Amino acid sequence: MSDVIFWLMTEEARLYYIENHPNVPPENQTKNRVFSKIHTYYDLRKQLMEGG
Repeated sequence: MSDVIFWLMTEEARLYYIENHPNVPPENQTKNRVFSKIHTYYDLRKQLMEGG
């Protein structure tokens, strides 16, 4: 089992950390590309349930 590390910081330190370490996805990964398979799956499932 791995160790659990708790980070205790003030609100100012948290905001400073977020500002300097933004959570930005890679340029080649867009929302449309990520979710396109999910929408395709649901569309396919709907077609199969309808018997099409």
